[in-house]
Amino acid sequence: MLSLFASLCQISTLHAAWRQVKAKNSVGGIDGFSVLQFDENLQGNLNKLSEELRRKSWNPEPYLRVEIPKKENEKRQLGLLSVKDKIVQQAIKIFSGDLGKCYAKTVYLPPKKQKPETVIIG
Repeated sequence: MLSLFASLCQISTLHAAWRQVKAKNSVGGIDGFSVLQFDENLQGNLNKLSEELRRKSWNPEPYLRVEIPKKENEKRQLGLLSVKDKIVQQAIKIFSGDLGKCYAKTVYLPPKKQKPETVIIG
């Protein structure tokens, strides 16, 4: 069985995360690399990202700070991630959802109690 980190680094995981990023029609970040540009060499880019993760040489890029109008004279600041960082973030979300399902099997809520108690099953 693969470790969570090894599973995160798999091309299949990164590809599933990529589909979610692409579906959101996300914009690129500080590196100036757009979703369309990433898609042009998708397999090569995912392979490179997977290798960077495995070697632990991947580092998230700084946010691209942008302001969008909010109300009359107000602006809202956003921090945009690079496409690669969005893919890693989505891959982590995929696994955190799986972890939540596993954790849900270990939580027992006794009748008429508000606070869950952890019970190890198995």
